[in-house]
Amino acid sequence: MTTKNVEAPELAESQTLAHVTVNEAIARLDGAIMLVVEDRDLTAPPGSPGNGDLYIVATGGTGAWAGHDGELAIFFNGWFFWTVKEGFRLWIKDEDVLLLFDGTNYQTLFDLGTANQPSVALGGTPTVSNQSRTFRVPVAQTDFTAAALSEQLTLFSSPAGFVLESVKIKHGTGFGGGGATLATLSVGNAGTPAKYATAFDVFQAPGNQVFQVENKIGSEDHGAAANVIVELVSDVNVNLLTQGAADIWVTGRKVT
Repeated sequence: MTTKNVEAPELAESQTLAHVTVNEAIARLDGAIMLVVEDRDLTAPPGSPGNGDLYIVATGGTGAWAGHDGELAIFFNGWFFWTVKEGFRLWIKDEDVLLLFDGTNYQTLFDLGTANQPSVALGGTPTVSNQSRTFRVPVAQTDFTAAALSEQLTLFSSPAGFVLESVKIKHGTGFGGGGATLATLSVGNAGTPAKYATAFDVFQAPGNQVFQVENKIGSEDHGAAANVIVELVSDVNVNLLTQGAADIWVTGRKVT
């Protein structure tokens, strides 16, 4: 028999070598108290894990992790595994991101908070009101076609009286390929292209991460209609990049 959440083994009546079962149960509880995951992208066990180190086994687990895809693996003089349960909250140490498991997928708090928010096409005009609203503008590598090291596009047209409150970038596929070794995204206006989000590194970054690159609370009032731009900069012509996708989330309201 095992416990429900961390699948810790229970002692049987008159069990021999009871310390083995107790030590495994303690190791599982030790990992579960904080749920600090070292890495979630590995398919093979690390070479020199420390006792108490916790991992999420990536798809295609090999070696001691074979057959445990998606499970939590904790090392304590050997590997123990248990299934991630709905509601588990985990800190991913190498990514500095907090995840919540919804029973099917890992979600960030930002994912959960924006799941039902509207999208605006690149260059479009959002619907705004006197209440703060958040909308998403998707941007992809294929939108940038200039044979130059940088290109500015209209992210969205800001209606007259729009107050920009925050800008966040989430990217699920790093921008790269074509010989590039760097790629950054900025959000601003034609005069100051990095006014709201400054040269954020999106080069081959891991997916499913959220980055709040800058936060402007009620400080950017567009009295007249204006364009907010997004700028991609690389060390190769941006039309040579072969991959890249980002969601840029904007929160704001209209005051006139």
